[in-house]
Amino acid sequence: METRHQEHTGLPSYEEEETYFGGNVETMPLIEKRFSELKRNEATGILDISDIPNPKEDFLPEEVKQEQKERAIRFIKSRYPQFNEKSVVITYSKKNPLELVSLGPKGGESKISRDDGSDFLQSFLNKTYVKNALGRPAEKILQDTTNEIKRMQKKRLTAPSSKTLS
Repeated sequence: METRHQEHTGLPSYEEEETYFGGNVETMPLIEKRFSELKRNEATGILDISDIPNPKEDFLPEEVKQEQKERAIRFIKSRYPQFNEKSVVITYSKKNPLELVSLGPKGGESKISRDDGSDFLQSFLNKTYVKNALGRPAEKILQDTTNEIKRMQKKRLTAPSSKTLS
């Protein structure tokens, strides 16, 4: 009976569409609403912050921040399998708390990826301390391995046979 009364008075009903956080979109706090509207990049899983008007507002829960750091590291390792993650500190920026950054040896911040989370920034990849930690790209390792296999196959085909006819 009380639910029907609320429906007739225009008050929100619990039967309306609920969000991931369990609340009605209109009554949800602004921070939760902003977080629920964020999308992830399909390839990397990193949050797309390109449409956020004020990236200086920190509204990500700590568990999401930790997950994003782990996703960034996995993305780096997918492209650079020899990546030494202990050599590069990945954290959130103090200036723009929604941006993942690496901390340089002198304490400076270097943004890691594009705002849409799709790829690395070239300025990040060009840092000397980052280059040293990354190692060789996966494509280069695969190409070198393929070339080595071809070289060994060719050598085996052209080598004289150890079998002799009696």
